[in-house]
Amino acid sequence: MRKVTLTRRHWYDMSKRFRLLGYSLFGIVFILIFRYAAIMIVPATVEDQTSIQTVLNDDKESTSDRGPIVDRNGHPLAIQEEYFHVGLRPIDFRGRDLRTQVVAEILSPVLRRSVADIKATITYASDQFIYLAKWQDRTFKEQLDASVERLAAEKAAIADQARIVQLTAPTAAERERAKETVEANTINVQSVYRNFVSVDKGKRRFYPELESASQIIGFVKNNYRGGAGLESSLESIIAPGAERPVNRVTLTLDINVQHILERLSQRLLVEHKAESVMFIAVDPRSGEIIGAASAPGFDPNNYYTGEGSEYLWLYKPVTDVYEPGSVFKIFSLSALMEAGVVNNNSIFTCNGFYEHINNRGEREVIRCLSNHGRVGIREIIKYSCNAGAAYASDLLSKEEFDKILRDFGFGSTTGVGNPGESRGIFNVPSRWSERSKPTIAMGQEISVSAFQMVQAATAIANDGMLIPLKIVKEIQGLGPDQSRIPVPYDYDSNGKLKEAQQILSPAVARAMREYMVEVTAPGGTGRRIAVDDIRIAAKTGTAQIVDPASKTYSATDFTASCIAFFPAERPSLVVYLVISRPNGVSYYGSQIAAPPVGQAINELADYLGIPRGRNDYTVHSGKLAVPDLPAAPLPIEQMPDYTGYSKQQLLPLVENTNALVTIIGNGWVRRQNPLPGTLLNQESHVILELD
Repeated sequence: MRKVTLTRRHWYDMSKRFRLLGYSLFGIVFILIFRYAAIMIVPATVEDQTSIQTVLNDDKESTSDRGPIVDRNGHPLAIQEEYFHVGLRPIDFRGRDLRTQVVAEILSPVLRRSVADIKATITYASDQFIYLAKWQDRTFKEQLDASVERLAAEKAAIADQARIVQLTAPTAAERERAKETVEANTINVQSVYRNFVSVDKGKRRFYPELESASQIIGFVKNNYRGGAGLESSLESIIAPGAERPVNRVTLTLDINVQHILERLSQRLLVEHKAESVMFIAVDPRSGEIIGAASAPGFDPNNYYTGEGSEYLWLYKPVTDVYEPGSVFKIFSLSALMEAGVVNNNSIFTCNGFYEHINNRGEREVIRCLSNHGRVGIREIIKYSCNAGAAYASDLLSKEEFDKILRDFGFGSTTGVGNPGESRGIFNVPSRWSERSKPTIAMGQEISVSAFQMVQAATAIANDGMLIPLKIVKEIQGLGPDQSRIPVPYDYDSNGKLKEAQQILSPAVARAMREYMVEVTAPGGTGRRIAVDDIRIAAKTGTAQIVDPASKTYSATDFTASCIAFFPAERPSLVVYLVISRPNGVSYYGSQIAAPPVGQAINELADYLGIPRGRNDYTVHSGKLAVPDLPAAPLPIEQMPDYTGYSKQQLLPLVENTNALVTIIGNGWVRRQNPLPGTLLNQESHVILELD
């Protein structure tokens, strides 16, 4: 082995290397200590601490809870939703390029906007305060917080690496570039986010079904007061007060029935280029409205979309009035039968027109659609004979005729609770002309609302018993006792409970239903409505619309309609369709209204389990004993076991707890997160999956 002799030169070179290594290790230790101090001691470097929270408080609650609105099965239609607004003061960023860059990098991945775009928005904003995102959910907030943490870690890592380069780089240029990198990334990202970005939290009204039933429910304005629909008319019940609890409002609507009717309505609106479509389904035994579509509609989550929005807010089945046309014959002829002036043996002659000589000796003529010859009440209904209806009306005084029609509810509001309900136009007999009685008998010179028509129809469908309509089924307090309070619309203007009224004899109502069955037979105006295995009583109508300019009937504007009861022997559903101003291939109710009514009946019969002719069925009272199931326990300190709880039992969780609760699916709880017994806090997110 060769002996190595270390000269003074060798010792000098080795000493130089050791010194360089020591400097590097000292630099690394210094960086780590500096980084620790930056995180633990220094709240923000490079940036000052002027906080935007002097303007807007972070995470503040801006609204009070309103009671939920649910359908008859507990499905939520209007609920509270947590939201977040993200904004800033541009003045805080003037001349602060590094601060602007950091905020833009935080927001870019969450807003899905480029960093340059966000920087330009901040730099060139002229307002004192701007929002960069509004009405965002908790997921957005979580993504925003994660972006802050990710950016902070990235910048810290870049700065640490640059400091090492700054200390060890062999050239001055490299060390200068490393210094610039350190300065560009030495910033407390969390502090900038906390002090110069406003995340404003609150609760807003949310409508999970969007346009569905929107005109019935209405919306809440920016001042958090009801602006339309039941949100407005039930303001004092839904909104909390100093001495008033929050209440849950349960509607008679079935959201699945609503979806069926709305889907068909939207199709008809487009297919026939109509001005509007109304499609209503009512249980005539209870008066409960289980579906009531009105198209076009609107999204109450974004209720103002510009000029004309107010028109979309109106709930047309109560606000819009129109001449009903031939559908009205089922009421006018029922009135004549009830008065005893006509019966099954009455015969009239239709030569294609109705003719009458008035008191001035003038000849009054009303045209019919065809020359029907000799017709009885059955044929007048089946063929929709105008002349026959007009001749029949001559047999009853106008005062008696008026009285029975008003017993049906025409000329009065139904009082279901939707604001702006119209009484219709039904002049008193003293203002009738000599043409009025025969004209009213065939559905002209009287204007009605769609709800008036279906309420009147309950009398014919229910063996002469008129049942008041209702759309609010129940109001229940959300306090500890969960007491039920009276529904205000169940009472008349005098505070008296609305009650069913026998306005027709059962024989008259049953006879009219039998005549209406003929409408769906071959040769009848409603033959296109026929559905296999269901016996349907129906009536179609086509009415002219008065031109407001000329004050005469328009030659181009019509209302097509169809009403149906099924099963005809003992109706459990009334369906009514109105198509206003169709502009397609036809405007006749028999051609464009009858077929979709048949389609609706087919779908509703399957969904609601209405017996068809081939199925055995029994008749019962319709009342079922349903046990009063207990509400699910609230997740306060630890996670309860929710296995087996139904969606309706879970509703108090959404309404009463401060924890974030997400319910997925329908049916009963099968899976949950966190698991039972897990300790909870205010940030816990409870997820319940239902099958």
